Amino acid sequence: MTKPQPSAVNGQIKSIVVIPMLNETGHIDAVLDALRTGAANNALEVWVLDGGSDDGSDTIVRRRAEKDPQLRLIHNPERTQAHAVNLAASLARCSGGITYLIRADAHADYPPDWARQLIDTATETKADSVVVPMRTVGGGAVRDASADLFNSWLGNGGAPHRTGKASGFVDHGHHALFRLDAFLDAGGYDTDFLANEDAEFDMRLTAMGGKIFLDAKATINYVPRDSLTGVFRQFFRNGRYRMRTSLKHNAQLGLRQLAPIALVLALTGSVALAFFHPVLAVPAVGYLGAVALAAAFIAKEKSAQRITLIAVLAIVAHTAFGFGALKTLVAHRLLAMRCFFKSRSSLRTHSPETAD
Repeated sequence: MTKPQPSAVNGQIKSIVVIPMLNETGHIDAVLDALRTGAANNALEVWVLDGGSDDGSDTIVRRRAEKDPQLRLIHNPERTQAHAVNLAASLARCSGGITYLIRADAHADYPPDWARQLIDTATETKADSVVVPMRTVGGGAVRDASADLFNSWLGNGGAPHRTGKASGFVDHGHHALFRLDAFLDAGGYDTDFLANEDAEFDMRLTAMGGKIFLDAKATINYVPRDSLTGVFRQFFRNGRYRMRTSLKHNAQLGLRQLAPIALVLALTGSVALAFFHPVLAVPAVGYLGAVALAAAFIAKEKSAQRITLIAVLAIVAHTAFGFGALKTLVAHRLLAMRCFFKSRSSLRTHSPETAD
């Protein structure tokens, strides 16, 4: 992969920070405050791509942009994060001279000079993409329990971009920086993906020889969902689109993705068969007991309520991902069967024996 020389302004590599936004009044000010500490020069702009906020988020950004020439508010008519980043990349290409595109979320916390850290890492490693670890932070009962869960193996499965123990080249991680030319050459995000667009993109990037570097020094704080229903919807959607990524690229799922699918099948079978004999409920009871023990270990010296909530969140996340993945797989198989029978029917209709 040919890599052009970075463009510079006053000795600084010209880059943009892209923030997809939709109804983020509770977070956008803090995010901009954090990111603007590293953007106080003419080489680094912050672009907020608003997907049609109706809670005043766009007004907050617009007022700040009036006083800050390096901050831009851009309308994202398609609303989704994937569309927002693709739109920003296209605009950046038209602007010319921009080397790096940095993706930031409107509901995360960023350390001081985070953008500059990413640019320095990309320049040093020659990586096409720099990804970062995520540390889940609390704030309220559900979020506190989520922080305990998703910062542990029970919640993250040991994913490198969740543990953040060491820097190095990887196949996937939480997206932070792209070399703009590499992002565009790989085709940008697949906008049919409402989730898991990052992992799907990474498969295409690595297939064309792109290099992804995990920078453990650029860890961000992720703010999780604040309700059980929110966690279920998030993981159900993640399961759907992670399976869709696998099917699109004919790639095997890893153990972290296969485990929730196998769990859902085992639990469903165990509960159904338990109506015939109680002993067949052992797998389901065993899983619940194992989760409870793990939650107690994770939240040692904390209240029984906190331990219970961690266990419930784990069960919700595990089963939601599994059900989401299975929904996509079943839909894919049914579609394949319909196409098969339709093609067979078409062949019979147009066979020589039946033709006029």
